[in-house]
Amino acid sequence: MSVNNFTTGIDVSVQINTSYGPLLIPATAILDFKADPETTKLRSKGIDGLTRHAVIPDSWKGSIMIDRLDQAVDNWWGRLEEDYYANRRVGNATIIQRIREQDGTVSTWRFEDVCLTLDSAGDYAADKKVEQSISFQAARRVRVS
Repeated sequence: MSVNNFTTGIDVSVQINTSYGPLLIPATAILDFKADPETTKLRSKGIDGLTRHAVIPDSWKGSIMIDRLDQAVDNWWGRLEEDYYANRRVGNATIIQRIREQDGTVSTWRFEDVCLTLDSAGDYAADKKVEQSISFQAARRVRVS
């Protein structure tokens, strides 16, 4: 629930659907979800001396930090690697982001044509939890509801 009209991390849920099926990561394991638009910025200086600007939506990029609770991420990446080296097609994914709004409604966004990358499989050390990091690039983000 929002706090003093602010959206906080607890208001967001994320679902990752790979070409192999859902990547089942418990909501309690997702530590951080970041998504940023990428744009192409245009600048033109006319003969009249005025500079004009425009922005073209390009794509999206982001990252997901995860507490390693089980082998789900390792298994997904292992299968992707196996398929790549066996010269089998490696498909892209979709990410569904749901945000519980202050008024009680839920906004749902779908990131399409998502390329996922395992950036860190984890740092294993005594008395330290293992965190994994996945980054993504998406062709676009579409409002579902």
